[in-house]
Amino acid sequence: MREVNRTQFSKPFTFTPKILAVISLIPIISNVDLFFRQVAWSDDFAMRGDSLISGGRETFLQITANLRPLFALFLKATFTKIVYEENILILQLFSLIGMILLNIILLKILRDREFSQKFAVTLIFIANCLPSFQQYTHFATISIFTWVCAGSAIAYHLIPKSKYAFWPFLLILAGMLIYPPAALFGLTLISIDLAQEVILGRSIFTSAFRRKLQKIFLVYATGSLSGLLFAYTFGYLLDVQFAERTKLITSIPILLEKIQWVISYLFITSIRPLAIGAGDNIIITFQVLPVLLLIAITTMSFRNLRQQITILALFIFPLVSSLSNIVIAENQFEFRTLPGLCFGGLFACLFLIKLQIQRLLTKFSPRITHSILGLVLSVILVNSHWNSYELWAAPGNVRQEVIAKNISNLTENVCLYLPNESLKPLARLGIYSMRSDLQSSWVTNNIFAFIPSVARSTKTYVVNERENCGVNDQMIDFSQLSKLPFRKFVW
Repeated sequence: MREVNRTQFSKPFTFTPKILAVISLIPIISNVDLFFRQVAWSDDFAMRGDSLISGGRETFLQITANLRPLFALFLKATFTKIVYEENILILQLFSLIGMILLNIILLKILRDREFSQKFAVTLIFIANCLPSFQQYTHFATISIFTWVCAGSAIAYHLIPKSKYAFWPFLLILAGMLIYPPAALFGLTLISIDLAQEVILGRSIFTSAFRRKLQKIFLVYATGSLSGLLFAYTFGYLLDVQFAERTKLITSIPILLEKIQWVISYLFITSIRPLAIGAGDNIIITFQVLPVLLLIAITTMSFRNLRQQITILALFIFPLVSSLSNIVIAENQFEFRTLPGLCFGGLFACLFLIKLQIQRLLTKFSPRITHSILGLVLSVILVNSHWNSYELWAAPGNVRQEVIAKNISNLTENVCLYLPNESLKPLARLGIYSMRSDLQSSWVTNNIFAFIPSVARSTKTYVVNERENCGVNDQMIDFSQLSKLPFRKFVW
């Protein structure tokens, strides 16, 4: 492939009120369902329940044992103030503001590299529909994670501009004390700089790029290690027992299992970042093969071996941003731990598509290309809202309505009837496989945590058969959850 452009980039991009408005509206459009009905979910109940019982102390110790002391402080401070379920919107709005900030810094980075405004806004629009970010904005407990990703992106932006790199170091250190996977988000942005090298006809092996890469890794490594050192020290001072998930790979069998997991889950996810479907290998194959073909065609279109390696490296740095998942022994897949992987994979795929079709699109009128793009973005947006509805809104609405009908007749012991059909997992990845969060004991044990009128002495227990409820105990029937319709086909 011929070099696209060898000229040096022009002056840095500056924002206009119009583009700021567009960027700010994107998270609102992709999360508009938040404003219709507020639904607490999963750990939200445990956080609120513990704040009522111990003032958040148990939560603080548990999260500190996971090497996230600043996150523990955040949860302790916020959930003592969240009294009613509708108050969840406060944390969701907090997360949306963090998402707007992340969008702004991503646009700045992309436009400084002279990616077109259409490409940058398209990428950001789709990124806001990624499962990782969707979970951050809907799941109140992890609402701060959008801010950690934004802080990591700001750190990445500042590293080449900061002589001593103090502020980037501080942002990464603070992010590690909140959520390491989000703190490493900035490493996936290396793929954007790699794409810039491809556009200029250069490669990953140029001395200037290597120096930039060394500085980036140095700052992220020192910030990350300093954060871990602080977290371990803080945990030892509190005499907490560190969680299993913090244990590192210590044997060859675990390492081999990890390599298989990285390929079958992380790499595959990076080339289908919007997909939540699992279990159907035929569908997954049809999703993955076109992307692998795109990678192969684009790579072979460059005759220079160094540029071919650079194209392949576009998919390496999203994996590097998942380092906190790779170095630990645990192999649990959750989208919330993979913001960098999903965004970086999305960027790499869109960039390769752009390289292959930019000449083809010149044969069509702008009206046709804009119509096609609008249709694709609409489908992605609808699919994202559908994912959200099935995971949070539909089961959450059922829970709220059923409890509202029974709240006036509660006995000291309350029997929660959940038929097995309502707990059967779906063929989807991570938390999207859940029909309802009521399958978790920390939810059912704290199901009335957001209803102050219910006495804390009220006890709950779960049964899968009606006859197992105590004779004098009120039964709350959640069988309606098993009747909720779910799509048989998902991406």
